[in-house]
Amino acid sequence: MSVSPDNKPVLVAFDFDGTVTTADTFKVFFKWAMGRRRYYSALCRHFFVLAGFAMGLVDGTRAKQALLDSFVKGVSLEEFNGLAARFARGHRHLLRPAALDAIAAHENAGDIVVVVTASVERWVSALLDDRVPVIGTRLEVDGNGTLTGRLDGANCRGAEKVTRLERWLKAHGHAPLAEHLLVAYGDSDGDNELMAVAQECHFKPFR
Repeated sequence: MSVSPDNKPVLVAFDFDGTVTTADTFKVFFKWAMGRRRYYSALCRHFFVLAGFAMGLVDGTRAKQALLDSFVKGVSLEEFNGLAARFARGHRHLLRPAALDAIAAHENAGDIVVVVTASVERWVSALLDDRVPVIGTRLEVDGNGTLTGRLDGANCRGAEKVTRLERWLKAHGHAPLAEHLLVAYGDSDGDNELMAVAQECHFKPFR
């Protein structure tokens, strides 16, 4: 594990969509999984919620929840994980080579590297071949192993990224966030809170 000049361990947090990738994988995944007709039908069904989100009048969590209800409700977790694996095999072209090089460089330096994303953990992990821990949005699963169409916890965006990173550190036996030198990579206002607590920030670095 590498340490900073003041002997703090170095923690590197990468946003995913738009930072490590060239596109929003939430949209790309569901358009691919559902097919264009079903995808756009769902968008039309939730038009007012999505329009409100675009205008800043509706919370992003509510907009995402509306789409997930159409996209994954009733799908088994096993089927969803299979879809995520097949999606990853056909969509690694979305990954930015420079971002992968940066991840590898930090790993080689001995830094603690994580991806913190509002996208769903399973397909993000699959796209990265499970090489990097992923802290992301989670989907609720009922007792029968079926997706309910609801989020399991909060949308991993904004302040939730900091909260989830703190929990991840504690769960994996690391020191609290304040005792690390945090390096953050991001590309949108959803990363503002994470960058606010970082000692080193990289905004849209791979474009």
